[in-house]
Amino acid sequence: MVKDEWWFKAWQWSQFARYLRWICASPSSAKHESAEMIAVSLPYAAGFGLGGAWLRQFYLSVADRLPPWFTTSSDDFRQRHAAFEHTMYAAGFLVPKDKRTANYSAYR
Repeated sequence: MVKDEWWFKAWQWSQFARYLRWICASPSSAKHESAEMIAVSLPYAAGFGLGGAWLRQFYLSVADRLPPWFTTSSDDFRQRHAAFEHTMYAAGFLVPKDKRTANYSAYR
């Protein structure tokens, strides 16, 4: 039999997932979130099936933002951003809008 405390935990996780969906759906709500919260929440968003939406909302749409854990050998931010975008497509977090297109700028 499932203990009552586990029902409460399940409810908490469902509310957290709902909060992440809300942030993904409304860009204005995300303005109040810190860059650290956005980076830390990426794995949870991916776990709830929001990985692609999260990446598009917070990293691909903002030219000067990358997660703090993503590093490259390049000092050029455009190259670093392109490398991040390519990595996320290669990992399957993002899917091209037109699968026949090989140009990454067409994926947004």
